[in-house]
Amino acid sequence: MTKRFLYSLLITIVLVMVTGCSDRLDLEDGTIPLLQGFDLDTNNNFLFYTASPVFSKNAKKKTQEISVRAQTARQARGKESAFTEGIFQGRKVLVSLVSRRLLEHPDWFRTMDVLFRDPKNPLTTRFVVYDGPLSEIMYLNPKDQPSLPLLLRGMIDTKSARSETVKTTTQELHRQMSEKGVTPSIAKINLENKQIKLNGTVLLDHKGKYVLSLKTAETVLLCILQNQVKSQST
Repeated sequence: MTKRFLYSLLITIVLVMVTGCSDRLDLEDGTIPLLQGFDLDTNNNFLFYTASPVFSKNAKKKTQEISVRAQTARQARGKESAFTEGIFQGRKVLVSLVSRRLLEHPDWFRTMDVLFRDPKNPLTTRFVVYDGPLSEIMYLNPKDQPSLPLLLRGMIDTKSARSETVKTTTQELHRQMSEKGVTPSIAKINLENKQIKLNGTVLLDHKGKYVLSLKTAETVLLCILQNQVKSQST
């Protein structure tokens, strides 16, 4: 009986290891976007952006930015993969960047359906709004700052810990959109002298449409009203 149990256990372990290895992808063979962006052009066509680190030692530029026009986020993934050297993977996205223009479009949230329904997409991706065309900041690449995905993630995590903005993940945004008693909110950034600045919070209605922008001080008051205020260091 003991031998049969050990034999079954050994087979189970081997099967688990084989399954895990089959999903393995070396860094140099993959394209791993850390940021995905969503915008509209002047004709209200959807624009999709990605920013991915480049792991090649010979690359002078350490980030690859891609932009495509598509009808849905799922369709955009297929188009973006045509511009990448490796296999396109979307499991490590840190930030979802959306333009205010997109938020004023009534159907924008519906086009993002794949972000919430595809189990391969991370649920901890931070959402942030930029008050302008995404092309203004996607290609900045300042030498004295971290890459855009890491910079935005750090800003959101740090400032939300001080109640100066909100940290709204993919999972949290989906919850806010579904619950009637909750006002959907997303962190907001703008550009000042080619420097990215986190500047409060954007409020949405339950269709995802832009309603109002709050400054930093107003965001603190919002957190107090929601009983979510956090301690601030002096």
